[in-house]
Amino acid sequence: MRLLAPTLLGGFVAGALDIAYACIAYFAMRDVPPIRIFQSIAAGLLGGEAARDGGLNTALLGGALHFGMTTAMAGVFVLAARGLPILVRRPVLFGLLYGVGIFFVMNYVVVPNSALHGKPPEQPFYAMGIAIHALGVGLPIALIAAHFQKNSRG
Repeated sequence: MRLLAPTLLGGFVAGALDIAYACIAYFAMRDVPPIRIFQSIAAGLLGGEAARDGGLNTALLGGALHFGMTTAMAGVFVLAARGLPILVRRPVLFGLLYGVGIFFVMNYVVVPNSALHGKPPEQPFYAMGIAIHALGVGLPIALIAAHFQKNSRG
């Protein structure tokens, strides 16, 4: 299986779905503008106050970090599928599981150890976060990886 194309496409699609969810949900439920969502991602690197004070520049940094992370997530899955082809033979099952795993790693390892020192989201964002990571991150990554694997076999 080729690595670059499914990694980049999977990272882009997962990143777009995840950030669209975050922008829509937090605006609808908490009146948080999209720029703050992107700045909150940058806050993981810079801290909350620096990210807010950075305006559009830190929002752009947050966007780059977000898509960088989702591309890395896609790359991990694509590489894992090379050694464990069952991942792409059963992409729905393993994509959903991968997305749930990503949710827990992000919320219990990455975010608490970032400059933001954040906590897992509260309800209803917790359940919605699991759902978007399963359906909007893990599943598209796995389906894209499976598509490229199938097409690389001829």
